Amino acid sequence: MIDRNRLRNDIPGHANMSTEIHTSNHADSGRLTIGRDITLSGEISSCHDLVVDGTIQAELKDGINLEISETGLFSGNAEVQNAIVSGRFEGTLVVKNQLIVRPSAQINGTIEYGKIEIESGARINATMAVREIEQTVEAIDASSTQNQYIDSVADENLGAIADNEMNDIIARIEGESEDESHTHARPFSSVANG
Repeated sequence: MIDRNRLRNDIPGHANMSTEIHTSNHADSGRLTIGRDITLSGEISSCHDLVVDGTIQAELKDGINLEISETGLFSGNAEVQNAIVSGRFEGTLVVKNQLIVRPSAQINGTIEYGKIEIESGARINATMAVREIEQTVEAIDASSTQNQYIDSVADENLGAIADNEMNDIIARIEGESEDESHTHARPFSSVANG
Protein backbone atom coordinates (compact mmCIF):
# COMPACT_ATOMS: atom_id res chain seq x y z
CA MET A 1 0.00 0.00 0.00
CA ILE A 2 1.21 3.53 -0.83
CA ASP A 3 2.07 5.77 2.12
CA ARG A 4 0.42 9.06 1.06
CA ASN A 5 2.11 11.04 3.86
CA ARG A 6 5.51 9.90 2.63
CA LEU A 7 4.65 11.03 -0.90
CA ARG A 8 3.51 14.43 0.37
CA ASN A 9 6.69 14.78 2.38
CA ASP A 10 8.67 14.37 -0.82
CA ILE A 11 7.07 17.51 -2.29
CA PRO A 12 9.26 20.60 -1.67
CA GLY A 13 7.44 23.23 0.37
CA HIS A 14 4.93 20.80 1.86
CA ALA A 15 4.14 21.60 5.52
CA ASN A 16 4.94 18.07 6.72
CA MET A 17 8.18 17.86 4.78
CA SER A 18 11.10 16.35 6.65
CA THR A 19 13.95 18.78 7.38
CA GLU A 20 16.53 16.08 6.70
CA ILE A 21 18.62 16.74 3.59
CA HIS A 22 19.29 13.74 1.37
CA THR A 23 22.28 13.61 -0.93
CA SER A 24 22.13 11.65 -4.12
CA ASN A 25 24.83 9.32 -5.35
CA HIS A 26 23.03 8.66 -8.62
CA ALA A 27 24.82 9.19 -11.93
CA ASP A 28 22.32 11.93 -12.83
CA SER A 29 22.73 13.91 -9.60
CA GLY A 30 23.98 16.93 -11.59
CA ARG A 31 21.04 16.77 -14.01
CA LEU A 32 18.02 19.05 -13.82
CA THR A 33 15.06 18.46 -16.12
CA ILE A 34 12.30 21.05 -16.44
CA GLY A 35 9.28 18.98 -17.50
CA ARG A 36 6.96 19.90 -20.36
CA ASP A 37 4.19 21.33 -18.15
CA ILE A 38 6.56 23.01 -15.65
CA THR A 39 7.31 26.73 -15.39
CA LEU A 40 10.34 27.69 -13.31
CA SER A 41 12.13 30.94 -12.54
CA GLY A 42 15.26 31.68 -10.54
CA GLU A 43 19.03 31.32 -10.52
CA ILE A 44 20.84 28.07 -11.29
CA SER A 45 24.55 27.48 -10.77
CA SER A 46 26.94 24.57 -11.20
CA CYS A 47 24.38 22.43 -13.03
CA HIS A 48 26.03 19.68 -15.08
CA ASP A 49 23.08 18.98 -17.41
CA LEU A 50 20.01 21.21 -17.74
CA VAL A 51 17.25 19.85 -19.96
CA VAL A 52 14.39 22.25 -20.71
CA ASP A 53 11.17 20.68 -21.95
CA GLY A 54 8.96 23.29 -20.24
CA THR A 55 9.45 27.00 -19.56
CA ILE A 56 12.26 28.53 -17.55
CA GLN A 57 13.14 32.14 -16.85
CA ALA A 58 16.52 32.02 -15.20
CA GLU A 59 20.14 32.97 -14.83
CA LEU A 60 22.29 29.88 -15.46
CA LYS A 61 25.95 30.14 -14.43
CA ASP A 62 28.75 27.60 -14.67
CA GLY A 63 26.65 25.04 -16.53
CA ILE A 64 28.16 22.23 -18.54
CA ASN A 65 25.41 21.13 -20.95
CA LEU A 66 22.18 22.91 -21.83
CA GLU A 67 19.54 21.22 -23.96
CA ILE A 68 16.35 23.01 -24.95
CA SER A 69 13.90 20.57 -26.53
CA GLU A 70 11.34 21.50 -29.20
CA THR A 71 8.75 22.19 -26.48
CA GLY A 72 11.19 24.12 -24.29
CA LEU A 73 11.56 27.87 -23.72
CA PHE A 74 14.56 29.37 -21.91
CA SER A 75 14.30 33.07 -21.19
CA GLY A 76 17.18 34.86 -19.46
CA ASN A 77 20.94 34.43 -19.43
CA ALA A 78 22.91 31.20 -19.70
CA GLU A 79 26.64 30.50 -19.58
CA VAL A 80 27.52 26.88 -20.43
CA GLN A 81 30.19 24.74 -22.05
CA ASN A 82 27.90 23.14 -24.68
CA ALA A 83 24.33 23.72 -25.83
CA ILE A 84 21.78 22.14 -28.13
CA VAL A 85 18.80 24.34 -28.96
CA SER A 86 15.76 22.73 -30.56
CA GLY A 87 13.17 25.00 -28.94
CA ARG A 88 13.14 28.71 -28.07
CA PHE A 89 15.84 30.78 -26.40
CA GLU A 90 15.41 34.46 -25.53
CA GLY A 91 18.22 36.41 -23.88
CA THR A 92 21.99 36.08 -23.72
CA LEU A 93 23.55 32.68 -24.44
CA VAL A 94 27.29 32.19 -23.89
CA VAL A 95 28.54 28.79 -25.08
CA LYS A 96 32.23 28.34 -24.39
CA ASN A 97 32.65 25.30 -26.65
CA GLN A 98 29.99 24.01 -29.08
CA LEU A 99 26.52 25.31 -29.89
CA ILE A 100 24.19 23.19 -32.04
CA VAL A 101 21.06 24.87 -33.39
CA ARG A 102 18.42 22.42 -34.64
CA PRO A 103 15.91 23.17 -37.46
CA SER A 104 13.05 23.82 -35.01
CA ALA A 105 15.06 26.36 -32.97
CA GLN A 106 14.13 30.02 -32.50
CA ILE A 107 16.78 32.23 -30.90
CA ASN A 108 16.37 35.92 -30.04
CA GLY A 109 19.00 38.00 -28.24
CA THR A 110 22.78 37.68 -28.05
CA ILE A 111 24.93 34.60 -28.69
CA GLU A 112 28.62 33.99 -28.03
CA TYR A 113 30.08 30.63 -29.04
CA GLY A 114 33.32 28.74 -29.60
CA LYS A 115 32.00 26.57 -32.45
CA ILE A 116 28.54 26.61 -33.98
CA GLU A 117 26.48 24.26 -36.12
CA ILE A 118 23.24 25.68 -37.51
CA GLU A 119 20.89 23.26 -39.22
CA SER A 120 18.64 24.38 -42.06
CA GLY A 121 15.34 25.81 -40.87
CA ALA A 122 16.54 27.37 -37.62
CA ARG A 123 15.44 30.95 -36.99
CA ILE A 124 18.01 33.22 -35.38
CA ASN A 125 17.45 36.89 -34.63
CA ALA A 126 20.53 37.58 -32.54
CA THR A 127 23.81 39.39 -32.30
CA MET A 128 26.43 36.69 -32.72
CA ALA A 129 30.10 36.67 -31.71
CA VAL A 130 32.81 34.02 -31.84
CA ARG A 131 34.89 33.50 -28.72
CA GLU A 132 38.11 31.60 -28.14
CA ILE A 133 37.52 27.96 -27.25
CA GLU A 134 38.85 27.37 -23.77
CA GLN A 135 41.62 24.81 -23.65
CA THR A 136 42.49 22.89 -20.56
CA VAL A 137 45.94 23.26 -19.03
CA GLU A 138 46.74 19.64 -19.96
CA ALA A 139 46.00 20.32 -23.65
CA ILE A 140 48.19 23.43 -23.64
CA ASP A 141 51.03 21.56 -21.91
CA ALA A 142 50.77 18.65 -24.38
CA SER A 143 50.84 21.05 -27.32
CA SER A 144 53.86 22.87 -25.90
CA THR A 145 55.70 19.56 -25.30
CA GLN A 146 54.91 18.39 -28.85
CA ASN A 147 56.25 21.66 -30.32
CA GLN A 148 59.47 21.33 -28.26
CA TYR A 149 59.91 17.77 -29.58
CA ILE A 150 59.40 18.87 -33.20
CA ASP A 151 61.92 21.71 -32.72
CA SER A 152 64.51 19.32 -31.24
CA VAL A 153 64.09 16.81 -34.11
CA ALA A 154 64.48 19.63 -36.65
CA ASP A 155 67.64 20.85 -34.91
CA GLU A 156 69.09 17.31 -34.95
CA ASN A 157 68.32 16.90 -38.65
CA LEU A 158 69.86 20.26 -39.54
CA GLY A 159 72.93 19.43 -37.47
CA ALA A 160 73.32 16.14 -39.36
CA ILE A 161 73.76 17.87 -42.72
CA ALA A 162 77.46 18.16 -43.47
CA ASP A 163 78.95 21.56 -44.25
CA ASN A 164 79.71 20.58 -47.87
CA GLU A 165 76.10 19.45 -48.37
CA MET A 166 74.90 22.78 -46.97
CA ASN A 167 77.24 24.67 -49.32
CA ASP A 168 75.88 22.63 -52.25
CA ILE A 169 72.30 23.47 -51.27
CA ILE A 170 73.13 27.17 -50.97
CA ALA A 171 74.91 27.10 -54.36
CA ARG A 172 71.85 25.46 -55.97
CA ILE A 173 69.57 28.08 -54.48
CA GLU A 174 71.76 30.86 -55.82
CA GLY A 175 72.17 29.10 -59.21
CA GLU A 176 75.90 28.60 -58.83
CA SER A 177 76.13 24.80 -58.62
CA GLU A 178 79.34 23.28 -60.05
CA ASP A 179 78.04 19.71 -59.76
CA GLU A 180 77.36 18.28 -63.24
CA SER A 181 74.35 16.29 -62.03
CA HIS A 182 72.58 19.59 -61.45
CA THR A 183 73.50 21.27 -64.80
CA HIS A 184 70.10 20.64 -66.37
CA ALA A 185 68.15 21.60 -63.26
CA ARG A 186 66.98 25.15 -62.96
CA PRO A 187 68.18 26.87 -59.79
CA PHE A 188 65.57 27.38 -57.04
CA SER A 189 65.66 31.15 -57.40
CA SER A 190 64.82 30.86 -61.12
CA VAL A 191 61.94 28.53 -60.45
CA ALA A 192 60.56 30.77 -57.76
CA ASN A 193 60.82 33.84 -59.99
CA GLY A 194 59.35 32.12 -63.04
